[in-house]
Amino acid sequence: MRRSMTVVLCLMLAVASAGGAAEAPPMTPAAAKVVDLVNGMAKRVARDGLDKTLRTSSVADWTRPGAGLDIFAFETNGTLRAQPNAGMVGHDITPTKSVDGQAFITEIIAALTEPGATTWITYTRWDPKEKRVRPKRTYARRVGLMILACGFYLDEV
Repeated sequence: MRRSMTVVLCLMLAVASAGGAAEAPPMTPAAAKVVDLVNGMAKRVARDGLDKTLRTSSVADWTRPGAGLDIFAFETNGTLRAQPNAGMVGHDITPTKSVDGQAFITEIIAALTEPGATTWITYTRWDPKEKRVRPKRTYARRVGLMILACGFYLDEV
């Protein structure tokens, strides 16, 4: 029993120190908005499934344009199922990397091994609006075989 507890603690420390995953940021107003947005939609998806939720929800349920927030949903195999850029839906997003090569989608999937699990991940992204590289923090929650995620730029907090 004691040895298995040690193994679990070592695994938890490894996950927490790997890449930018696992560690929750301070609950700033931006982080709180992201958590509320994702968790609210996660409840609907858990209750109704993604397809019904997509049919019965509005864009306002998935995005907060004034805050620059959009939820994206993808399967645990990496297939994008919902995102503001409809042209990307259906594609495998696991090859997506940060500006410095971090495979952050793969890291999110690896961190969310159980339904209900959540994680935070930090990475750098090109911001097309600002036309510059910016640090970003994304919150992700697993609902069944679906992952809902939303991020915010750290330099806006």
